[in-house]
Amino acid sequence: MRTKMAKFSLILATYDRVHTLPELFESVVAQTGEDVECIVIDQNQDDRLQAVVDVWRPRLDIRVVRATPQLSKARNLGMAAAKGDILVFPDDDCWYSPGLFKQIREFFEQHPQYGFLGAGVTDKEGIPSGNRWIQAECEIAPVNVFRTSATHTLFFRNTPALAAIRFDERIGPNSGTPFACGEDTDYVLQAMHAGIRGYFKRAFLVHHARRDMLSGNVGEDRAVGYGRGMGHVMRKHKMRALWAMFLLYDVARAAICRLTNRGNAAALCLAHARGVKEGYMAGYPVPEAAS
Repeated sequence: MRTKMAKFSLILATYDRVHTLPELFESVVAQTGEDVECIVIDQNQDDRLQAVVDVWRPRLDIRVVRATPQLSKARNLGMAAAKGDILVFPDDDCWYSPGLFKQIREFFEQHPQYGFLGAGVTDKEGIPSGNRWIQAECEIAPVNVFRTSATHTLFFRNTPALAAIRFDERIGPNSGTPFACGEDTDYVLQAMHAGIRGYFKRAFLVHHARRDMLSGNVGEDRAVGYGRGMGHVMRKHKMRALWAMFLLYDVARAAICRLTNRGNAAALCLAHARGVKEGYMAGYPVPEAAS
């Protein structure tokens, strides 16, 4: 008897972006033969998305859920609405390589021991733009989780064990705290603590523009905010040794950038290091997570 094909639920939390969505939607439609629903969590306070949603609805199963601007809360709302077997969390400015969903579906069919999968990520020129772990594929573990678990590269089996886990609404963009990122890694660590195993496979490709310290495509405030989020997640999950390693890594990157006359990149690496230190040590007051 033929097994029912897995359905993908894309949980797309979007805010203040419209022009990047057609490229994402086109790449989803191009996943020929796959069963996909797209749950758009619209955090805008106006109807700017309506026109692009109307254009793509004839080609893609789209549902829109309205939410206030808070990324982790938006994703939690999306998970509650999802009907698929595989949950996906695209950024609103990423896109997928042809055949990726088939690769993901077949991986889960062939490896029932894994509950989530992290893919590789490159920009339009094929330059790595995230998940820069040294191994091309490996089991995801605490030592590599910050280099294998960018949100837009993650695919999760929608299981009862996963349903008990939520994105921490005190972390991430518009959370009302200084922790501007890290909600994705925290979510993965929660899954791992619950006994859900994950695997990283760089050959499976998602695409996203570079926004890191070495590319210079972020400002100092964002670099500090990213670092604070990372440091906070490390403290939350008692990862002191890894925290020290990341501090040294940022300082080493800054030194190399100085030696190669990349002063702006060096400054951003140091700003990120400052954020990592503050996020771990400063003891920011953090509001209670929503129940």
